Amino acid sequence: MTNTVIVVKNILLAGVGLLAKAPSPAETRHSMKKITLSLLVLTLLGFSSASQALSEPEAEDLADLTAVFVYLKNNCGYDQLPNTQIKRAIVYFAQQNHWDLGNYGAFNMQSMGEDSYRDLSGIQIATPTKCKSLARDSLGLLTYAN
Repeated sequence: MTNTVIVVKNILLAGVGLLAKAPSPAETRHSMKKITLSLLVLTLLGFSSASQALSEPEAEDLADLTAVFVYLKNNCGYDQLPNTQIKRAIVYFAQQNHWDLGNYGAFNMQSMGEDSYRDLSGIQIATPTKCKSLARDSLGLLTYAN
């Protein structure tokens, strides 16, 4: 049983115990302190628990971001961007969103990235306008990541 389940079980049992008989004021204060402490511990466990594995929508977001950088390199004259800097920016983006990349390899990121790149390339906006918008919205991430 995880700590969270045990704490929830104790909270429920404490609540049932309160309903069984009319407690004295001292017992009520003690029970309320116990419940409050249990809720506090439960809340802290929720905040301190490890990140969840990368979900499919999160993996798609990473593939989309990768496609933006590839598009900027291939179509917008940013071919001097080092791949290592782009990788750091993508990892930084994931970390800022508290995403666990432990199962990153479980997704076909190359295929997802190619799909995202095709989608991005297919947007019917003039290339200079598209490049300007993508650069404005994504190149700042490179600065924060390095």
